[in-house]
Amino acid sequence: MKNNISKFITSVCEKNYALADQLLQQIISEKVKNKVKKMVKNEDNEKEEKHSKSSKKDSDNKKNTKPAPKKAK
Repeated sequence: MKNNISKFITSVCEKNYALADQLLQQIISEKVKNKVKKMVKNEDNEKEEKHSKSSKKDSDNKKNTKPAPKKAK
């Protein structure tokens, strides 16, 4: 990534705009991919946390529930 950025700056300074455009596209696509990976990873972590919290609540509820008393006739 850093290599592409330095090449991009060099190509702009040398007025090689075609190469600069290609490098800029590569830099942006890498940045976007990294952002998407982070967001997906965060969503997965949040889902796992919610799942573990809800399953813990369910298991706590199952332990604390008692059968309803039978009604007399």
